[in-house]
Amino acid sequence: MGESPAPLVKHASKRGTEEADQFTKSEGMYAISRAITDGIPFLGGEPTRTEQVQALERRGFTPTDIAFAYLVGGLSQSVRSGDLASSSDPKLAESFAQWSRAFSDQYHLPPLSLEDFETRYQAVFGVELTHDAECAKRSEPGTASPVALLNQTDMVTRDEHLLATIENELNSKKRVLVVYGGSHWTTLSQALQRRLGKPKIKLPHLLSRHAPASASAPRLKGSGARRLMRQAQRNQAVTAARCIPVCIPDHLSH
Repeated sequence: MGESPAPLVKHASKRGTEEADQFTKSEGMYAISRAITDGIPFLGGEPTRTEQVQALERRGFTPTDIAFAYLVGGLSQSVRSGDLASSSDPKLAESFAQWSRAFSDQYHLPPLSLEDFETRYQAVFGVELTHDAECAKRSEPGTASPVALLNQTDMVTRDEHLLATIENELNSKKRVLVVYGGSHWTTLSQALQRRLGKPKIKLPHLLSRHAPASASAPRLKGSGARRLMRQAQRNQAVTAARCIPVCIPDHLSH
């Protein structure tokens, strides 16, 4: 998508406004908004939306299959993030409408009504959406369902593009900050470790540096832990001031 792509900048600018949707509130958009605030150029690590859909269609998935799977992922993320208490939350219809608009606008996929989505959901998973205690896990990549298989296929496409983007930046820049969802590390860790060696985890060091001498990270709770996390994030932002972040809008939590 190139350096500081306009569509991502536009979405990030909606954070904290009435126009903010679920995608705008995602971790990827948070990283991008921080980069914009600090004047740091960033790269979109994802393939274009058109490339992503075309790759799935080449593997036999229909636009409706893709729209359904992405909506399952969106609602799963809403439950995991706490925006929805469960799949029976009274705000389900509102959350569904936000995700449906976002995916229709970004991917040009056919819109699904909530009624059609619920019918297909029961057919695929064998349980009504509003009675599904496993809703938050339904989008996990794998082979357990058609949705899991589609997401597994989609993740391969995205990770291949992401790895190529990281390697291109490493070839031309001394320091590169990569912000992406944790499950991408699962699929890319071996390739990245062959190139970079084993990772060094910085966050515990930052936390211990700013914690009282008598405190230990595992015992931190509540507002004290949150203050230390914010301080660690500020320090990481300073460290990254000369880096080029490769930001993954992790709207599917893959």
